[in-house]
Amino acid sequence: MGETSKVFVLGLDGGSWNVIMPLIEKGKLPIFKKLLEKGSYGKLKSIIPPISVPAWKCYFTGKDPGKLGVYAFLKFDPKTYKLKVADSRDFNSLDLADILSMHGKKVVIYKMFSTYPAKKVNGLMVTDFPNLPSGTYPAGLYEEIKSKFGEIFNNIAFTTDRVKTYHLVLEETKKDFEVIKWLISENNPDFVHMSVPHVDGVQHFFWRDMLNLGSPYNSYVENMWVEVNRLIGDLLEFLESTGDNWYFFIISDHGFTECKYRFNIANWLIKKGYLKLTFKGKIMRIASRMISLDTAYGIVERIIKFGNEKLKIKRLKWGIQHKLVGDILHQVIDFNKTKITPIEGQLLYLNPSLFRNQERRQEFISKLIEEIKSLERPDEEPFALEVYNGHEIYDESAPDVIILPNQTYVYSLPVIHISWDVPTENKWTGMHDLYGIFVAVGKGIKENYKIKDAELVDLMPTILHIFGYAVPNDVSGRVLMEIFKEDSELRRRESKYADYSLKVQVSKVIKKLKPEGVDYEDINNSPCIS
Repeated sequence: MGETSKVFVLGLDGGSWNVIMPLIEKGKLPIFKKLLEKGSYGKLKSIIPPISVPAWKCYFTGKDPGKLGVYAFLKFDPKTYKLKVADSRDFNSLDLADILSMHGKKVVIYKMFSTYPAKKVNGLMVTDFPNLPSGTYPAGLYEEIKSKFGEIFNNIAFTTDRVKTYHLVLEETKKDFEVIKWLISENNPDFVHMSVPHVDGVQHFFWRDMLNLGSPYNSYVENMWVEVNRLIGDLLEFLESTGDNWYFFIISDHGFTECKYRFNIANWLIKKGYLKLTFKGKIMRIASRMISLDTAYGIVERIIKFGNEKLKIKRLKWGIQHKLVGDILHQVIDFNKTKITPIEGQLLYLNPSLFRNQERRQEFISKLIEEIKSLERPDEEPFALEVYNGHEIYDESAPDVIILPNQTYVYSLPVIHISWDVPTENKWTGMHDLYGIFVAVGKGIKENYKIKDAELVDLMPTILHIFGYAVPNDVSGRVLMEIFKEDSELRRRESKYADYSLKVQVSKVIKKLKPEGVDYEDINNSPCIS
């Protein structure tokens, strides 16, 4: 690979072939059509469960949630019952930015989930909360971008005003593409990751409108994709103008499907006797008998709006609902008497103190899995596509049971009495699916090639292979060798693996001692650790 070969990864949150392919066939996405003809593409299997946090970090580290110890937005410690919103400090693993920085490659990371607070890299990082302290590296980058382009981070309020928010995020997305081109021009990076987060929100809140030809908002999802298609075209022209050899990837953290029902699994667990409430929880459950999920979320968004506009609390952003839900669970659940604690709906943790031994616990897990598998939606279709023993697909620290629901949004609010309902027209009518999108274009990559069995965790090893660097030997993914042409140097090149823990230790010593005559890059490229 020549010295000017570079990699750009465009992360389209929630990108899904069941939306994109029909639009390609209608002639609405000519850039996407051209990319499929020029490159390799196919379904990209997400993680289980397919949740944006930790999915983006799984791509960036090449590791599954079990190796990262994060399974959802909320991180739960079943020993202490503590809940917290996961952030970048909870992912104790080297990622692409770390490894490329070690090798002296300059990186630009833009708006990826779970990157806040920012960390030092050889280049720039704009996190998912760029306007907060520690929201960028280097510090002050947010203010510099804002002075040139205006606000690049807006409050997201689809729940209370989805139409206004739609236009707001569309403009923010356009601005993001201008910002990334400027960052590349100013910094000449070797690797770029850019996320487009708002495709996800638009599909969540306008999916049913997309299916309903009579809806006044029927074209909103299509229009979003048409605009993204145009912006990608402009970006590709810009990358070509740099004169560098760019490898261009498009990926998504998960796919999308219709959300036909909503299921409050906490209510089901209470009725089964598996979840017990505190005295406060019982009182709150009685007092909230008439409150629905939409009402609860509406209250949260109004609190956020009031805090932002009246109290000027910058840290109150949409996303804090995860912390609020966590705080509520901690107050209303009697953890000592509760056999099963539901987190993010799809993750179930057992209380080991309530089981005589490990054998009894495993017996109960098997029984619980069968009970959930037998659950039916109101239309008599199965509630779950699959129910997993978390210890079998990950390790003993994983949730005991992980649910992959069947077009059903699963949530956990013990104080709400409703078990099943249908999402209202202007709320969350689209939901995550297990399979996202994968596109790869560049020198030596097969053209018009449909890949099979690609997974999100395969991207990191594949990108390191393109750069010619060793892949950490503890990754979950693999190098996607099949996307490279048979006669290409990338296909002939043997994949290398290494223990990067030694590399990190040596690097720390070198940085601390800084002995004369020793080059840091030479140490990184030493045969024993690269």
